[in-house]
This record gives sequence, structure tokens and C-alpha cells, in this order.
Amino acid sequence: RYSGMSFHAQKLQDRIHGWVNKNGVPPVGSKAWEAKLEIQKLPHVIDNRMAKLAKGNLTPQQRQKLEKEVAHLEHQLDGYKKDFKAMDKDPGKGFVAAKDKESKKKTDTSDVSVPENPSIELAPGWTFPTKKVIKSTDRVAGESVPIQPKAGTSKATETTPAEPISLDVRGGPKIPGVVSKSESSTTQRKDESAKPTSLDLTGGPHVPVNNLEKEKSFHVGTTEASAPIGYSLRKGPFGWDKVTALDSERGRMYPELKKKLEGVEVGSIFTDMLRGKPISDKLISGKTKGPIGELFGLWFGKEPSHPSGTNEHRRDLIYSQMLTQLMTPSKGHTPLTIKEAIDLHPAAFGGAQRGARQVTAEMNKDNAPIPKEGTKIRRDRDERLGREQKTLEKWFERHGADLPALDRQPTLSDIEGFLRKHFSSK
Repeated sequence: RYSGMSFHAQKLQDRIHGWVNKNGVPPVGSKAWEAKLEIQKLPHVIDNRMAKLAKGNLTPQQRQKLEKEVAHLEHQLDGYKKDFKAMDKDPGKGFVAAKDKESKKKTDTSDVSVPENPSIELAPGWTFPTKKVIKSTDRVAGESVPIQPKAGTSKATETTPAEPISLDVRGGPKIPGVVSKSESSTTQRKDESAKPTSLDLTGGPHVPVNNLEKEKSFHVGTTEASAPIGYSLRKGPFGWDKVTALDSERGRMYPELKKKLEGVEVGSIFTDMLRGKPISDKLISGKTKGPIGELFGLWFGKEPSHPSGTNEHRRDLIYSQMLTQLMTPSKGHTPLTIKEAIDLHPAAFGGAQRGARQVTAEMNKDNAPIPKEGTKIRRDRDERLGREQKTLEKWFERHGADLPALDRQPTLSDIEGFLRKHFSSK
């Protein structure tokens, strides 16, 4: 019975790939998009449950729980079979917005509508209030990212040296150049871009956010041909909030980055960068090197660092890691495109930090006031909360099969432990 389920799940994967090749990539939030992401997890989840049931050393409670999960998976499988039967007859139905369990119909993530107190199912039997899971995520992120000081103040836990300490990704300290105080700011920027600080990313994904400095450039990787990959922090209208490519004074908006990086295997590139590996010249070109460095600086430097106005949240670092993993090819899983990933990232839309401030306030205080529907702050709050929930759901769809089989009801401490295993620097 179980092997039959796994076979049918694999067949459904083949059907969705064929459907997409024939009809085109469906928009984020559509039935076909939801089905593609949901179905890709099923074979791995089913195989995982089969392996656990086959061990034979389960308690009656553990076996009963696993059998309930299998029944739930069967129900999911039957539902997707019906969806695809309808989509095969009428491909247009695949582009219709999917129905969320607790929200109205939506055509994309810019129209996210969520209830005031939603719940999230991370895996069969692992259902919690969404804001509680977000708080657990933020708590784990805080173990790697200390509270950042407000702009204009020095870091509480570090002493800024007269000359930057340069750590080479491949090891070995570099000697930074001496910049004269009498040089103009333009010349200073050029010198800093010519001799950027090299960050050792093997120390963890938190290294960029913990090494933010005004008017500074950073190397975070190299190509096989030894071309540097990096980004610069420039003074924007609100301080050091502008991230640019190494060779540019202008920062790109997320819609432009989506276009520049279309078709690029961003997940594989970011994964290799975080491991300190040179990037294959087959994955990156002269035209994409700048946008890659800029997006990395945004996701792993700027977005997790907002020092004020957002209740000092740090969880965007974990969301950046989650989406990097979801963009990286893996056996049995179809990777997200860069467009899908940016459309899901909780910080990648206008009003994201205003929304983060509200969501964080609700996360920290159960009776925090919720903005009135129809107001801008409510729309930003709903967009932010919806993206956070979707990102968590998609990541647990890929990794939820690795959650421990418990003979009791899972708790938020179990979730924190699972996240800590994957994301904490401790």
C-alpha cells in the first residue's frame, strides 16, 4: 500500500513538470504553483514514513501517529489527483488562485490576506499558532545576530579598529590599504571598493550582518577564475541602508534584481558562497556577478540588521537561509526560481519593515492591538505575516519529514530545537 503511494506521488511529479512545460510557469499563489510545491515533498515524506514503520520497534502510540500521518498523506494525494484531472481538461484552471485554508483567494503574494490569529501546519500533527512559530524563529535567529545598535552609535560588543581586519574566504589575512583622512569621500569609496574587506563565510551566514560598517565594501566569494563577488554599503537617505554592487553607486530594487537574475541558479551560488567554495564559471557571468553580490548583501547583511523601528527583529536571516535552500536543487525537490523566492521573502516588498514592526509587536504581546482593515499598516502587516507563514510552510514541506517521531504532542520547544539544529551558530 505505502509503496503504491510513493509511486503515485512520483507520477504526479512527472505530470506537473509536463504540465508546466506545456502551459508555462504558473504565477505564485495559483493552483498549479501550489500543487507543484506541495507535490515535490510527497515522495520524500512517504519514504520517510515507510522507513520508520518498517523498523518495527515503535510503541503503539508512535505507530498510531505514523499511520494517521500516512492517512493524511493519502488524502493529500487524492486531492492533487483530482486537481490535475481538472487542470488537464482545462489548463486555465491551473492559473486560478489557490484557496488557502484560512484566507481568501489571492492571485499573488502582493494580495496576501490572513486572519488576525492564523495557525500553521508545519507537518502532520505539527500545528501551532503562526505568531508563536515566528517568535521561535526570531529567538533562534537571535542566537546568531545580536541586537544591532541604532544608526550613529558604536557596537556594544565590538571595538571598531582604526583599520579594518580582513579575513580571506579561503584563509590567510589580507593587509588592508591605508586610506588618508584628507582624501575626498569619492576617492575614499573607490579605495574601499578596490580593497574591500573579505568576510569568512565559513564562520556562518550571520557573518555579514555582524560586520556592517558605513561606506564599506565586502568580498563574500570568488569565481573559479578568481573574480571577486561582493557588495558595498552606501549612504542612503536614512544612513547605511543602501546596498550596491561593488562597481556601482546605485542600488537595485527587488523587481530589477528578479529580472537581472532570471534563469540564474542563485540557490546553488549562495550555497557555495556560504561554504567558502569558488563559484563555477558555468553558474555565474560578468553580467550576473554584480546582482548576485548585491542580493547577497541585502539578504544576509541589510535585511536582518534593522536596528530600530522594527522592534529589533532578527529572523530575516533565517528566512534568507530557508529560501536559499529552497532555491537549491535537491533530489526529489523542484527548486524555487529567483522570482518565486523574492516574491516569498518577507523583507522583499515595499512596507516590509513597517509590516515587520507590527507583526513583531503581535508576536511579543498576545493582546497587541491589530490595525484596522483597509489601512496601509494593516495591508503591510498582512503581507508580511503572509510571507512569513508561506516561507515557513515551504521550508518545512522540504524538511518536515525529518522531524522526530514523538510519542507525545509536539511543542514549540521541539520546533526551536529543529530550527536550532539547522540555523543556529551555537
